[in-house]
This record gives sequence, C-alpha cells and structure tokens, in this order.
Amino acid sequence: MPISQQLTDLIGVEDRLDAVNIALRYFARDMRPPVVGAYQIACSDESESEWMGSFHREFVESLLPELKFLNRSAFKTANLGARYEQGALAIAEEHYAGAVAEGGFKLMLVKVHSHCAMVEKDGAFVFGEMVRYGQESAFCGALHALLHGKDTGFTRALYKTFCRGGLDRLVMLQDPQQVHPDNRQLFAAIVNTLLQSERILADVAAHEPESDTVYVIAGSVTLNRSDHDTELLCGVTVADCRGGLTTERVGLGTDPSRYAVSAELGKLRVTG
Repeated sequence: MPISQQLTDLIGVEDRLDAVNIALRYFARDMRPPVVGAYQIACSDESESEWMGSFHREFVESLLPELKFLNRSAFKTANLGARYEQGALAIAEEHYAGAVAEGGFKLMLVKVHSHCAMVEKDGAFVFGEMVRYGQESAFCGALHALLHGKDTGFTRALYKTFCRGGLDRLVMLQDPQQVHPDNRQLFAAIVNTLLQSERILADVAAHEPESDTVYVIAGSVTLNRSDHDTELLCGVTVADCRGGLTTERVGLGTDPSRYAVSAELGKLRVTG
C-alpha cells in the first residue's frame, strides 16, 4: 500500500505530537490488518514522556490488542540517544505474532524518536538547549556529548551509527563550512533518527517473522519546547514481508550538509 499523502505531507514539517500519531493511526487502519503491534524507541531523557503519552493515547490504545484486561502496551526501548538495539525487533515481532489468527497478517509500527530543544529568541529558532529545573541544559544530552567529543560506551555506539555507509556525519556536523553551528544539534537529531531507522530496516531484512508482517518504520524528532512539545517527522518506510520483502520510503536523507531550515507560519520546516 502506498504511503499516505497525509504522512508524506508531514515530512520535514513541524506539527503537533497528536497530529503525527493520528496520521499513523489512519494509515495503519487503512491497511486493515487483523492485528497491530507497536515498538517505540526513545531517549532516556525525562523530557520524552510527552510524545510517549501521545503515542500511547492516539495509537496504542486505539489499535493494539489487549495484553491484559484493559491494558494495551507497546514494546519499548529507552536508552541514551534513542539507539536501536540489534535483535530487538525479532523479540517484539514474536510477541505480537501470538495475536494473529492463522492465515492473517499483522502490522508492526516501529516509531523511533531523537529529540532536540527548540526555543524562539528575537524571532529566530535556537536549538539544543533549554531551561531544565531552573538552569540551561542540553536536549539531547547524549547527542550533545557525541558532538563535543565525549568518549563513553553510548557515544561510541552512536558514532558507529553516524558513520553508517562509509560517511562520517559527525565530521560533517562539526565542520562549520558544511553545517552552521546554530543547526548542529537539530541536524544531529535528524540524522540519528534516520540512521536508527536504517538499522531497524536491516534487521527486518535479516529476520524471518513468526507470522506475515508489514512493518512501518517512522523516524521522528521531538522538538522539546517550554510549553507543549511538537514533532518533526523525518522519514517513513513500509517494509512488506508477505511473500518476499518489498519496501517503500518517503523522507529526508542522511547527509546533514544538504539540510536547510526555514520557518513557515511560525512552524519549523527542514528540507534535504
């Protein structure tokens, strides 16, 4: 099934958290799957609770089977930098396979979120820092650590992902000739969610599902604001594993030097 125009129109355009999750719900329903499963990947940062609440309310509660009486839940990963853990998809898929009747199929939505603070100062957007508990703080702290050369287990894992396909995107992000320093944190978040989505798709290709499955992989950036957070949908991939793997994708690329930022009616827009 082609990716809906509603989702395509959201790519690179800031919108409400609920708007993105509702669009994903409509797209899933239009496929008429007998069973829907969900896997959400988030940063450990406490600021990410708002999108997770929206996702649960607008998607999980509407479409997922009951785990227990009046209890529906997505499979979850939360770690520093919203990193996909290789092999996790197979576990999530196996869990929801039990709800599929013989001869049916399931839709598995995998939603992965990076995040970045966004505040408006003097009519311009400022990315990467915002007041947290009374003092300035990095949003996302994990990506901030990566960009500033911290050498820890999670930054090494992120750096490996940022070099996916032989392109060192960290070097590009740190080069002011390729990426303006004001946009560095935002572009790192976009790159991260898209590369984590690619890693998920690689696991889809390597995994034989327990039951016929259509995967929808949505990579987003939460825009942490001082009031209600918003969302930047960066890419959507549909991977249909029924009778062989076929894929369709819409979204931004993973080369941060190609991104451009603008504002339309007070909303952020990113192209590239």
